Amino acid sequence: MVYIFLTIALILFALCFKAMKLVPVTKQIIVDSNTALAVIRSAELTDAEKETGTRRAAVAMIGSLVTILARSAVCLLVPVAFVWLLARVGIYAESEAVAAASNWIFVAASSLAMLGLVVLSK
Repeated sequence: MVYIFLTIALILFALCFKAMKLVPVTKQIIVDSNTALAVIRSAELTDAEKETGTRRAAVAMIGSLVTILARSAVCLLVPVAFVWLLARVGIYAESEAVAAASNWIFVAASSLAMLGLVVLSK
């Protein structure tokens, strides 16, 4: 029974991950870092212009980092809260959930399932 709820928690994680649009935000950091590199490498800009451009990109990257951290926290909080609440209500013991989630077969199967989701979503 606990495996069913852990699987539901994994599905919640995947749905939150997609809903929070973590991949596009992560791609934005790559764009910002490439912009900073282009500014630094530019022979046409003065040092002051390079510094200003680099600072703008750095501020944008810090903003993206904070966004990624917050969205990742939500993605983790939702399934953890689900599993914890079910344990609190008495559907299973917390130790049972931890033991099931630590089972190498469950870890391997859920990892393969998540990889499958990533491949299918492209």
